Amino acid sequence: GTFAANHACQPQERSCAKIGAPLAMFRALLDSLSCCSVDRRSLCDALLDRTMTPVSKNSPSSNDVEPSGYVVDPKIQAVIEQARLCLPNQKMSWWQRSWCSPEIVQVYLKGRKGDVLAAAKILAEALQWREQHRDILSGSRVPVWQSDFRILARAASGHPIIYLCYRHHMIPNTQAILEHGAYVLEAAVHSMRGDARQFDIIIDCYGFNHTHLDPRPIVPLMKMIQQPYRDRLRTAIFVGAPSAFNFLYRVGSPLVNEKTRRKAMFASPDEAVTHIAKTGGGDAAQTLKGVLSLNRQGTDCQPGEIEGRKMPSEVDDAVNLFRSARRQLGSGSASIQPSAEASAAEAETTMPSSWRCCRRRRAQQGETRGVSKFQESGFMRLKLFWHALG
Repeated sequence: GTFAANHACQPQERSCAKIGAPLAMFRALLDSLSCCSVDRRSLCDALLDRTMTPVSKNSPSSNDVEPSGYVVDPKIQAVIEQARLCLPNQKMSWWQRSWCSPEIVQVYLKGRKGDVLAAAKILAEALQWREQHRDILSGSRVPVWQSDFRILARAASGHPIIYLCYRHHMIPNTQAILEHGAYVLEAAVHSMRGDARQFDIIIDCYGFNHTHLDPRPIVPLMKMIQQPYRDRLRTAIFVGAPSAFNFLYRVGSPLVNEKTRRKAMFASPDEAVTHIAKTGGGDAAQTLKGVLSLNRQGTDCQPGEIEGRKMPSEVDDAVNLFRSARRQLGSGSASIQPSAEASAAEAETTMPSSWRCCRRRRAQQGETRGVSKFQESGFMRLKLFWHALG
């Protein structure tokens, strides 16, 4: 293609000199971001080599992973090839490549205003994240449910409507929350119908309290929305948010771009139902109205599947939602397995017995488990902070 030809004809020395200073600054930046999930050395090496590796239609690495049936625009193919260079060992697995449809890659190109190399960088970050969570995203392992976060309904337009109520949200466990969220968001992508390419998220703040003030899960969750599920969010509705919720919102807002922030709205229960009626249709609005009313009839915490609630979706069967993803892994129609980390994940949520989410969860965790003084002091600080915000 034109991009490959122009890229290949630049003298190697001129190219290296041109990117030398920016690369040095980028190395310094990566060194300061110890929490970054991207392999920093391989990414820097890939950027150093980027002007020396022209994209070729006959590249063996491209042919090895090219899914049959794709007719790819040269610029999109260039993004995929350059993203491969940014991955560890410059290798892209079949699982990663099968996700790089022209439609998805175009989202990353659009997000970087057509800059192939910049788009490749954020695509590579998303691909590494997906590789790290492959068992969850393929549906081959079910996460430990941390709340009632699930697909509640599907709009008449085909957009999935995802719902969470803080009443049923357990004490924050960062890894378990991330896995639960990723499983549901991936299910939502498979649940889209017609021309829908986005989903709505409704956060019902009924039941929000001091135990939910821990901001640690916010960073990985916002990163997940910003990169692996880039441009998938249509609207985020925060229902009945108390003043104390503003603390978490202020923590999370800077972690996403202005375009994503503009998708958020705060509403009362009635306003949320009215909005969904306009954007999703009467059936979806009635479903939301019913669950908002139901959750205000008690205070006990009941995460996961209970009578009358299906996880991860009220409108689709999980086996069917993840069938194509498991086929890409070669697992055919193998059954979905429960998480092997269930007990470990629940152990991490240990807290003073009087503050645990509900009697049922206390019975599962056991009343005799000790809590370190550091944990107790942390919860006390959150409780005091909650009262100060009150």
